[in-house]
Amino acid sequence: RTSISEITEHLINKGMKTFGYIGDINYARSNHERFEGFTDALGKHGLACPSELSLTKSLGMDTHKEEIDAFLNTLPHMPDAFICVNDYVACYKRGIKIPEDIAISGFDGNTENPLAESLTTVQVFNQDMGMRLATQILYRLEHPDAPYEVTYIDTKVIFRRSTGDEV
Repeated sequence: RTSISEITEHLINKGMKTFGYIGDINYARSNHERFEGFTDALGKHGLACPSELSLTKSLGMDTHKEEIDAFLNTLPHMPDAFICVNDYVACYKRGIKIPEDIAISGFDGNTENPLAESLTTVQVFNQDMGMRLATQILYRLEHPDAPYEVTYIDTKVIFRRSTGDEV
């Protein structure tokens, strides 16, 4: 939530006014929280997220490129920026010049995608999450009746060329 809000605010501060969001917001709690960070940042600046500029429904694992393409074909106009739920979604370019035509950001810090060197993303610290999870499992084994907890591990935004920032 916080990192996507930071990216969105950064783009607003750069003068961008229209935004879209691409990604299944109901796939996981974290996906929904990313969308909330996006809409929170827009709302803070009095900007709306028109539903026709966002694709937030379930996307097929093997069909997401076709679904995104079909969505892009229905747009009344391109927004200034797309905030994407993850790097895989963000790397679908469809002949769009990034960042000249549109700014794009992802999430996960995936180094395997074709835009990895230029994609603004959010670095997730998987090793820290794993260590925290292992600690929590051990704690739960010793204290099975303890109240449930929700733990967040901080992430880091990495601004790159896809949002008009130098690497």
